[in-house]
Amino acid sequence: MLRWVLVAPAGVLGCWGGILAVLMLYQGVESLCPPDQVISGACMAAWAPAAHDVVVALGAAIGAALTVALPALTAPRRRFAVAALAYGGGVAYAAPLLREAGGDGGVIFIAAASAGLAALVGVYVKGLAP
Repeated sequence: MLRWVLVAPAGVLGCWGGILAVLMLYQGVESLCPPDQVISGACMAAWAPAAHDVVVALGAAIGAALTVALPALTAPRRRFAVAALAYGGGVAYAAPLLREAGGDGGVIFIAAASAGLAALVGVYVKGLAP
């Protein structure tokens, strides 16, 4: 029973894992910025905007994969169904945000949806399906 109670928090933990990944990757990218390109604490190097876009897409992908995989690994049974529900819920939550995200929202959505789908396939292939 306790494992079923922990399924939803595991999904939230996966989401926070994506946020933590973005923060860590962002710090890594910022540390590569030459000191003469830092203005008011922000990197103004020509490559910085593209690097930041990649960091956000990677963080979204990591968060999506964790949000699908962690609840499935936590569930005592019907793991594939749990993973499928987490994936469907994630897509349903993120799809309306596309309109608000603007220019790079589509790339971020595709990165997250692809990583979540890869995690879902991983749950199936690893034999966690019913």
